[in-house]
Amino acid sequence: DRAACLAELQQKGRLDAFETRLIMRGVTSHFLISAQVIEFDERQHVMWELRDISALKQAEGARAYVAAIVDSIDDAIISRGMDRTVLSWNRAAERMFGYSAAEAIGRSIAFLIPPEREDESAWARSQVVQGIAIIDMETVRMHKDGSRVDVSMTSSPVRDERGEVVSIALIFRDITERKRKAALIELLEALARATNEAATPEAGLSACLERICAYGRWNLGHVGIFAPGQASGGTPISC
Repeated sequence: DRAACLAELQQKGRLDAFETRLIMRGVTSHFLISAQVIEFDERQHVMWELRDISALKQAEGARAYVAAIVDSIDDAIISRGMDRTVLSWNRAAERMFGYSAAEAIGRSIAFLIPPEREDESAWARSQVVQGIAIIDMETVRMHKDGSRVDVSMTSSPVRDERGEVVSIALIFRDITERKRKAALIELLEALARATNEAATPEAGLSACLERICAYGRWNLGHVGIFAPGQASGGTPISC
């Protein structure tokens, strides 16, 4: 670094904001060095300016560390301005919603919100603007392919040094699998109740079929009951 500084001074007569590390009182610190060749007593001298940027480098390192954490977790972390413009978009958001950061940043976050959830979104926004955080609210967001994603949303105000809300931080957790398992457990419990409460096997099958169709969102279901040794035919049960 010393050789590079001297070479630039000899070539240009000045040195602007050269970043290096120096040992000061036994401690290695980051500095920005500027220098100017001056004439004094008919001789050339070099006037140096050293600016300690250790705190700045430490802050940059901390920001890079936090950014690495944000990009490595499974939750989608998004920040947006008060005008709803997306300001940041981590890798989990890319995986969860299908949009790259380049596609999302700068757009209104409205592209994530299903039409039927606009009122809910407006209510959540009004709460956060007042400084009230929303924790783990179950809702739905849109994927790039048009499908719905069940999510748990945490929305928090971001304040400036004066305490004013200047942006909103959003964390989304995909709860699709959790909701699927909960719905399956609910179905199994409903089937058990229908079986226990039915007066006849046919009534039990009919009640079970009705609940299975509701779970699968099927418009029509059919079950055939066969007696032991019966090769074909049977009593049909439909819903």
